[in-house]
Formats: sequence, structure tokens, C-alpha cells
Amino acid sequence: MIPIGSDQFVTSQLQQFCESYTPALKKIERFPSLQLGLQLLRVSLGVCRGVHLLRTLQLEFCQALATNLSSALRNTLSTLLDIDLPQAGWALASFSLKNGGMGLQDPIAIQPAAYISSRVSALQAGGNAQVQADLILIPLTLHSYLQDFPAVGSWVQQGGNISSQQFQNDWAKQHWWAAQAEALAVRRWEEACSFREKRCRQLFSVPHSSDWLRVVPNRDPTTHLSNAQVKALTKFRLAMPQAGVVPPCPGCHEQQDQFGDHALSCVQMGRYARHNDVREALRNISQHSGLHVHAGEAPPLPSGRRPDLLIDRLGQGRPLAVDVSCSHPLHPSSFTAENDPTASLAKVVHLKNAIYQQECSTKGWAFAPLVALTTGQWSSNAASLIRRLATWGVAQYGGEATAVATNMFARLGLSLQNSCGHQLVRAFTAEDPATSAAGSDYPIYLH
Repeated sequence: MIPIGSDQFVTSQLQQFCESYTPALKKIERFPSLQLGLQLLRVSLGVCRGVHLLRTLQLEFCQALATNLSSALRNTLSTLLDIDLPQAGWALASFSLKNGGMGLQDPIAIQPAAYISSRVSALQAGGNAQVQADLILIPLTLHSYLQDFPAVGSWVQQGGNISSQQFQNDWAKQHWWAAQAEALAVRRWEEACSFREKRCRQLFSVPHSSDWLRVVPNRDPTTHLSNAQVKALTKFRLAMPQAGVVPPCPGCHEQQDQFGDHALSCVQMGRYARHNDVREALRNISQHSGLHVHAGEAPPLPSGRRPDLLIDRLGQGRPLAVDVSCSHPLHPSSFTAENDPTASLAKVVHLKNAIYQQECSTKGWAFAPLVALTTGQWSSNAASLIRRLATWGVAQYGGEATAVATNMFARLGLSLQNSCGHQLVRAFTAEDPATSAAGSDYPIYLH
């Protein structure tokens, strides 16, 4: 409902709207599943609840409403994570998933996009004098915002005529404004943030690094992460400390860092278990695609080495040997301003090929390394392997190849993040979650 009336009436209606919104957020804070609660916050209880108001009300009401909604959302996320979320952390969380954030759009950032696009859209539809008046006031009321869009400001100052050669149809689309503004916000955020924060955002903005956030927990127990795991993984994604007081590493008993980089790099903290979880997830996916995977370890090579898996017929009619590696790109010993974390993918792929490719060829096998980073990025040949599995599965059982591949990426990504969450929780708390996304007959549902 859009309140129409005196300023006092509109103010009272917006106050009631905010009062009705707060209990819903409080329920999220008490929700038994933090994994599902964060999804609801992203897709159902975020700025989408009030965007119709931000598009239709007068600017002063829009700005007040956006401020109140932003504060409520930020407080809710702080409560869910048990931290005092700083402005930089909230800004990162409000970025879209593809930009390394949590997809929790900040109403303050969305408000100008909603307001301007609705006025331009109404003008296209033959808007009345009030729409024209609102449009003319935009350069005055949103002056700092329009400094990033000089062409729009110039067009408005020249009368805002939609038949003008300056006019672009994109200006009537809220998502265009939001995307342009977010790109600028990311650039400014990186200019002010720490080097580690910048690296984390970049690593979590690559394809598939957000797959686990899109998995909807369902009757399949392997789609569930414990609240402690979700909390730890979210803090890690937002470059936030895992704990105020950092205990020694329970694996090697050395002093660890506050962010969890040591925990995800230490051999004694489950690095091999992480590798094994991804291997078993790949085995399960291959078997459910109708492929035969050799039970136990693959047969030995002449040197005595064994790849992790041997999958029949996937190597263009030959058996395909696969060796898995899951490394942490923010290892404390190599984390310098000159180091490119994603370069470790190429290095590991090169190493795996040097070790296995020739020997596998002599056995009549094809070879493919499956290399991933703890942040969720897969090497290009790993991504190619997963898509090949999807194509094979579709040929056997039907379906749409892109959807099947998306499901496979999600299952592998959830398995990887399950293990990473386990390591982080074990390193900083007494909890020891023991779930696995490796083996399941259920589909994964994405949002």
C-alpha cells in the first residue's frame, strides 16, 4: 500500500510500516537455521520489502525510510553474526554476490536508483506535471549522487525531454542505476579498505565462489550447514575476525591469526579431510551421472603414485584419472601485496600435470586435475570437467545441461565450504560440526 495524504499521515504510515518490519527481522534472529535465515534476508526480507515505497514517495520520505530500513538490516546481520559490524563490513555485505558481497542490498544505496528510475519511467509513460517537477528537483536533492552521472544531470537541466538525443532508455531501469552505482561504490570501498579486505572481496567475486550461499537447505541433510559453520564462513567472507581472543591452533598448537587463514592452511586442522570431501563429492556426482568410478583408490601408476579417482569413459572414450587439490590462497606465509592469490591455481594445475599426465598417458588414461581454492574458485580445467560430467549426465538421463552443471557446481562448492566451515569452527570454538555434502541422492535447490 502506498500512503497518500498529508505529510503527517504519510509519516505515521511509514512509522507503522517500519514497526511491522522489525518483528519479521526479529524472527530471523531467532530462526533455527542461520543458513536459511540469511537467504530469507537476502531474497525476501531485505530492501525488496520497501522498494515500492522508495519508488513512489516524495524524496524526503524516501530518504528517511531508507535510513531506517538500512539500520534495521545492519543491526540484524550484526546480531546473527554476534559481532559489532563496522561500516566497511556492512558496505561489503551489501554488495551483490557477484561483487563479493552477501547480496544484502543497502536501502540507502538503492533509494536514489529507485527514485530516479521511477520518475524517468513515469515520464516515458506520459507523466504529469508532478513527475516533471520531481525530475527537475533531482539535480538539487541528489546532487552528490548525480555527480557520478553527468550525462543524466545535463539532460535534466536541459528540461528532461525524452525525445532528446541525450536520453537513454536505461535511465528508466532501476537495475541499471543500481549496477552503475554499485560499481562506483566498490571502487571507493577498495580505496579505503585494507589490503586483506580488498583481496577477500576480489576472491569472492569470481564465478562459483557464492554457490554455497544459493543452496536452499531441504530434506537432504547434506544441504545443511550448522549455524556455527555459516557464521564462521560469513565472517571469513566479510574479512571479519573470527574471535576477539584468538586461541592457539588446536591442531599444531602454534599461535594462529584472527581471520582463520592459519586454520585453513594447517595440515593438522583437516586440510586432507577437505581434499577427501571434495573427492567423494566428485565420485558421487560421477556415479549419479551414470559413470563407473573405480572403488577405493585408482590403480597405481608406474611410479607408484595413485590419482584420486579413475572414471571410466569420460576421457573421450578412455578412462579419466582425476587428482584433487584444494588450497588456501590467503596463506599467511605468502600473503603479500605483490602476491596474486589466484595464481596458485595455475601453479597447482601445472604441478599436477607435470606429475601425472605423462604416466597416465602411458597407461592409456586421460588426466585432469580438479583444483580449487577455499574461496570457491575452480581452475578452468576443473570447471570444464564439471561441465563435461553434466553433459554426460544429460545424455544418460535427460535434463538441461546448464541447470545440471549449476547443480554439480553447487554440490561441490557446498562440500568444499562445509569442510572449510568445519576447520574454522574447530579452530576458534569448542564445536565440531560433522556434516558432509559429499554423498546424496537429492537434488540441490538454488535461489
